[in-house]
Amino acid sequence: MTQITLTNTKIEKEELHIANEHTSFVNLQRFERVDCFTLLRRYQTLIKDAKAVGVEIKYTQRYKRRIHDLMEAYDDAFDLYTQLFDELVKKWQAKVDKGLYAPLSDDAELSSIYELQNKIIAMNYRSEPISQINDIVNSLGNIEDAITSNDCVKVAM
Repeated sequence: MTQITLTNTKIEKEELHIANEHTSFVNLQRFERVDCFTLLRRYQTLIKDAKAVGVEIKYTQRYKRRIHDLMEAYDDAFDLYTQLFDELVKKWQAKVDKGLYAPLSDDAELSSIYELQNKIIAMNYRSEPISQINDIVNSLGNIEDAITSNDCVKVAM
């Protein structure tokens, strides 16, 4: 068994990046938790700001209802996400300390790490609460940018 030389190893609480010159084993950054109540206040502030500058608002996206519907599921999912990410950091640190050896397909420990890593990646699928809240955050940021520009006439919220 040949030990694999890692050229880029960054194992921190908020970020995981492990690679050699040919393979990236992991490249993940921890999501920031979104406070749903703050997000609702931001939504309401954007509506007031849009009305103040004369921008027409179409309520087709139903952000307020979506945020309310996702609050509990988001909190539960994010707690699980945090727990899994912490566990993944510990497992990768232990694996890097032991070393990676070729052939990787025979490494049961690495397989269990990849299973955990895939669970974390799956939490960012579009149908999952974390991804949906992050999408709303990005959309509200885009709406905020549009409202502050002088050529915005209508926004969909």
